[in-house]
Amino acid sequence: DINSMATVSIITPIYKGRQYIPTLTQMIKACAIKASEIAKVELVIVNDYPEDNITEVDTGNLFEAQVLSADRNRGIQGARVRGLHAATGDYVTFWDQDDVFPENWIESQIRAIGDGNVVVCDQYRNGITYYGHSGRKTLEKVATREHLLNCDNGFIPGQVLIKKDIIPDLWKRRILSNNCADDYYLWLLLIAQGERFIVNKDTYFDHIIHGKNESLAIDDAYISINEMLGILKDEKVFSEKDFYALEAAQERRLHSQLRELGVVKEKMGILKSLLRLQEENISLADDRVTSASGKVFIYGADIGAHVWRKLSAEGVEIRAIIDRDANWLNIPMKAVTVDELSMDDPFIIMTLINQADKVTLDIYDNYPNAHVIHIRDLLNNMGA
Repeated sequence: DINSMATVSIITPIYKGRQYIPTLTQMIKACAIKASEIAKVELVIVNDYPEDNITEVDTGNLFEAQVLSADRNRGIQGARVRGLHAATGDYVTFWDQDDVFPENWIESQIRAIGDGNVVVCDQYRNGITYYGHSGRKTLEKVATREHLLNCDNGFIPGQVLIKKDIIPDLWKRRILSNNCADDYYLWLLLIAQGERFIVNKDTYFDHIIHGKNESLAIDDAYISINEMLGILKDEKVFSEKDFYALEAAQERRLHSQLRELGVVKEKMGILKSLLRLQEENISLADDRVTSASGKVFIYGADIGAHVWRKLSAEGVEIRAIIDRDANWLNIPMKAVTVDELSMDDPFIIMTLINQADKVTLDIYDNYPNAHVIHIRDLLNNMGA
């Protein structure tokens, strides 16, 4: 009931991250001001790195704050649960130390949750909207029992506001020793007790992605998810049918991630080759590319942005990057979809790894006079 003043506790574990605290508190001040008519705000910092002495934070008298210092590293779920026990709010949310939140996050989430128990907002990744494109499902599809059981974890803690007293005791009692799956573990326990995720598209949070080694990330996820599955099975949280569906979905997810890892490794090889050409002052453009200057398009923004910079420095005029996510990309180059090419005979440098052959055939179906070469061919010609 938003007619009475709600209290929201923001629980944030800090691990070697005291440098993030000023930005974090500035965001919370802005949120507290925006939500001041309907909510009070509390920050609970759990310092999970005992060597780092954090004693107080600047609240500007706009919110309450607690700093809990650990005697040992408890891991992400252990830190979150410790903060949960200390939190005084009616509602809780778990923020990472370096995520980015708009000033309307708390106000919007409180209004959206209404008489419900849990609400999930939209998500950006490094400033770019995440759901409903690039083959991803909409948030409305992801925030369902069906998706969470039969697919994967479609959202993360910074999107979610939860009524504190409905958080399952099992999540607080059996804590994962391996970091990664604690949020998925919580969402599954919530749907097991019949909770429904309310979707709020009026606010978002921006999840900052760091360049952790992909193979290590997959290993961490696999170990943590298997620990979670063991607990869910041991505690008989789901029926045999539902647990089988969940277990099978996680196996499919692992196989998909391993395929993606192969793509990542090939991308890294291409980027290293481009860097070597740059360092040794070797041209990437061969006679085909230079003669096509003014008609050149680069397919795929990921590697394509690097190829653009290299070829532009060599004097090649590039029309645009082609990408199915052209409308959402945050890059300094012009970007178009494949349906928006401005000529019948484009010269296209393909930088996709996955499905490059299928996309090339589709291009020839739509542009019979096109010429397509793969970045690998250019690099091979240059001995890279």
